[in-house]
Amino acid sequence: MKVNSNFFRLTSKKRLVSLSCATALASFALIARPVFAEEVTTDKPTNLDTTTVTTATVETTADLVETHSSSTVGLSETSAASTTENISSNSTETASSLLATSEATSDSASQAGSQSQAASESPNTTSTTASTSTATSTATSEANSTTANTSSETNITGGEYYLGDYGRWHYRDANGKDLVGPQTVDGIKVYFYKTGAQARGEFAEDRKYYDNEKGALVTNSYVTYKDDTYYIDENGYALKGPHVINGVHVYFNDNWQPGSTGAMLKNAFGRDNRYYNEKGEQVDFGTNNYFQIGEDWYYAGSDGAIVKGPQIIDGKQVYFEKESGKQVRNHFVKDATNPKKLYYYGDDNGALVTNQYLVAYNKKTQRKERYYLNAEGTPSLGEQTIEGKQVYFDPQDGRQLFDVFSSTGHYYDQDGILKDFGTNHYVNIKGNWYYVGSDGAFVKGRKVINGAQVYFDKDGKQVKGDFDDDNNFHDINDGDLVTNRLVTVGDKSYYIGTYNKAIKGATVIDGTEYYFDDTTGVQVKGHFASNDKYYDARSGAPVTNSYVQVGQDWYYVDKEGKALTGEHTINGDRVYFIDHPVSFEDHRGKQVKGDFAENGRYYDQHTGALTDLGTNRYVQVNDDWYYIGSTGTILKGQQTIDGVEVYFDKTTGKQVKGLFINEYGGTEIPNNWLSTVKFYDKDTGALLKQQYFYFNGNWYYADADGIILKGAHTIDGVEVYFDKSNGKQVKGQFVTESGYVGDKGIHYYDKDTGALIKGGYFTDGGHWYYADEQGNLLSGEQTINGINVYFYPNTHRQARGTIVNGYYYDKEIGAPHAVPRNQFIDIDDGLYYFDSEGKPLTGKQIIDGKEYYFRENGSARRGDFDYFGTGTYYDKKTGVAVYKAGLVEVGNGQWCYIDDKGKQLLYLQNIDGKLYYFEKFKSIFSASGFLVKDRLLSPETEEYNRHWTTNSTEVVKSEPYAYYYFDADTGAAVTNQFINWRGNTYYFGADGKALVFDQIIDGKHYYFDEQGKQVKGEFIFDYNGKRYFDDNTGELLTNTIRTINGKTYSFDKNGKSTEI
Repeated sequence: MKVNSNFFRLTSKKRLVSLSCATALASFALIARPVFAEEVTTDKPTNLDTTTVTTATVETTADLVETHSSSTVGLSETSAASTTENISSNSTETASSLLATSEATSDSASQAGSQSQAASESPNTTSTTASTSTATSTATSEANSTTANTSSETNITGGEYYLGDYGRWHYRDANGKDLVGPQTVDGIKVYFYKTGAQARGEFAEDRKYYDNEKGALVTNSYVTYKDDTYYIDENGYALKGPHVINGVHVYFNDNWQPGSTGAMLKNAFGRDNRYYNEKGEQVDFGTNNYFQIGEDWYYAGSDGAIVKGPQIIDGKQVYFEKESGKQVRNHFVKDATNPKKLYYYGDDNGALVTNQYLVAYNKKTQRKERYYLNAEGTPSLGEQTIEGKQVYFDPQDGRQLFDVFSSTGHYYDQDGILKDFGTNHYVNIKGNWYYVGSDGAFVKGRKVINGAQVYFDKDGKQVKGDFDDDNNFHDINDGDLVTNRLVTVGDKSYYIGTYNKAIKGATVIDGTEYYFDDTTGVQVKGHFASNDKYYDARSGAPVTNSYVQVGQDWYYVDKEGKALTGEHTINGDRVYFIDHPVSFEDHRGKQVKGDFAENGRYYDQHTGALTDLGTNRYVQVNDDWYYIGSTGTILKGQQTIDGVEVYFDKTTGKQVKGLFINEYGGTEIPNNWLSTVKFYDKDTGALLKQQYFYFNGNWYYADADGIILKGAHTIDGVEVYFDKSNGKQVKGQFVTESGYVGDKGIHYYDKDTGALIKGGYFTDGGHWYYADEQGNLLSGEQTINGINVYFYPNTHRQARGTIVNGYYYDKEIGAPHAVPRNQFIDIDDGLYYFDSEGKPLTGKQIIDGKEYYFRENGSARRGDFDYFGTGTYYDKKTGVAVYKAGLVEVGNGQWCYIDDKGKQLLYLQNIDGKLYYFEKFKSIFSASGFLVKDRLLSPETEEYNRHWTTNSTEVVKSEPYAYYYFDADTGAAVTNQFINWRGNTYYFGADGKALVFDQIIDGKHYYFDEQGKQVKGEFIFDYNGKRYFDDNTGELLTNTIRTINGKTYSFDKNGKSTEI
């Protein structure tokens, strides 16, 4: 098979001239079988329209546009008045003719084709070519060229534009050097990145904007870039801050708002506190009056700007968020100097609420709580008398507390009212004892009552049968201090000494030694203490000269009560106790049974007695093999038995089978080992030598010394390769020049035999490759058996069924065919359009009046959005930009919604009276906005970074986040029904929101938590009392008696419970 790697490039003019157009197209149609324009339903194959309606004018000074900055704040870097003349042009000429004129125009408001300002990305380009004298090899000429960085004031002529990699325009001057940086070419100011690529339809590295058509510097004009509107000043920079342009007040982002710097503000407030509508025009809301935008209220002050912070309007105290200016209604606001101090502004008109009770959501408790707002408008704290009743509020957040003791020792009942228990006597509340002092408050701490030394905890509860906060023990009956007594708390025993505390360590009581834990004081029973002695499981007394059992293990304690170690004779039997444990299961002193001990001898599994297993023989114990040597002890390490090299674990003596062993005698996992490794047969245990073997799905080879091979080797005349990290034989994989295994490389090894592929085609993963006679994979342009073919340089894959450098390589053999000009071609890997010079179109293009977008490789976007998944949507079949409202399919079964302007809707949307949610992913590298189905979510928690002005640190929300459930079939938010989702029940109201807290549905009383989950079989204790909701139905229990968790309760008509 003949391979010639130096055949002439397919871009050669001679090659093209040698074929007639009819012959080329006929052979292409018969052999390549791509779908051409006449077979594609996208568009007609003629009339490529690159017309761009523009509003940007290049380097003109006609006085048509008045531009000056507002006198408020955020002035632009260039605020001098500038003017422009709007010119519209239609252009289908070649690049050379484009450059011949100094009358350059910018892109239209609809163009947003450039995906990045970075030099490596593609701007929007037209389909024209730079010159009729295109070099034989564009790639070669680019690689060999050098760059020229001349002054931008120097007018450069005599060179030529050409299309480089990724469809980017470059300019080669008369000396053959590529221009870089700002330049003036044929009288037009342009910019080239360090790579030589021209900036077109984007802001370049110099922060100036260059148009999409010629890359000309734009001045004194509006432009649209990535869906945002900018105004470019006389120096080419985007304006920032407030300005008046043609008599209209506008505002451009000056880094105060989220988004791109210089982008026109729309539907937002500027730093000047003025509102700019969907057109970017300032809206006059008058002065000294309220106005509403969406659901939010604002107030225009005497100068027309919105007010912020605390205000007195019409005699009422109101509050507007300091960042956004939104009026606070139905929420708390933090005091400016003391963030723990809160003010509440009402729902109807936003006025400060004073001298009344309020029920509002508490984020800490995640439920509604009751507050009392005092004359200042802040929640009352601590003990208060309100409407003649003594009540108690949390000292920190002001919520009213129920069935609780105050910090002063007073008790407030389920209704939150102070309960009078009299003075100087004990009181039993819910099974616990308290003592009311002379002031009517419950006492706390250490007291002497009726001669007894008693203790009451921080809640006033008397300590009985337990230790107090000072670790003193109190009697279970009268609560008096205990001394010199053995006591029990739960299942643990303690000995209380002379000073009322639990003793620790070894102690002699009534002539018997006991041991109490050194840390806790708990008596040691049925275990060895820290003094190494064993204490009886029942009495706690020390045991001597006896076998003892701890868990499943046996020990023998000597006359001192300590465990024996090593070999001993007990009751006539030679037994062994572990001296040096080698595993977590073993403990020092544990008797060896049914195993070999540290001395290499075996002890019976039942009696533990020494057992003679003979000499010079293999024995099997517990599924493991051992070899007993001539001394009657087991062998360890490397051994040769009956001429066979075997290996026994250096510690346990178990024979190694089916494992890798390193040079240090340790087992290895076959992954990234560094030492010399050997393998022992899984059946015989013999060291493998000079053979392949199979282990855990991979093949290995052991050499004459048993060492596992790595890297490239020739075995039995076959060139093979073993991973240099782990020794696994490479099959059906590539190996790089540096020897790493992966999905690409310079060599390939057969998937069945592992042999290096040489001198032929082969496939892997559906792709074709070619290895030469030395096994090296070909790349670039090659001639094989007289056929010109192409292999991608990085992956070495052959080009088949795709287009490379303006040629279609067919599916069958990868032979090249010239693509048709000025029409679409639809092949497996995409839809393309080639201009009259055979160059693929890139960027945004208008063809036969329809908009398309072509990637840098020339393939049209289909079923996808531009700008990292957020821009215009292009039809999945035709590739035509869609500007009709409706659902569109993206990816594999995902759906998005676009409006009639072709823009993607995100987040919660009302469409035809139903709510839907379109999720925006956090990744910018993929499409987002997918329709959510069969999911419960809260838009506020999903979009916590979206509404930046609502994330105010000064406002404390007094309601939980709203949750919705979106139907599994339609994606619409469900309304007015119960839904069971992932084991929890929810009810969604007419607005689609999950109901929360107390709700009456069809005449039945239910309770839902802050996320809308229905409460069943639980008590809810809040300002309505302690109530219970049925285990099955979830209904509130009323007018009934029920036993719950062993306690009996009576429920009144309101559901409030009383334990009886």
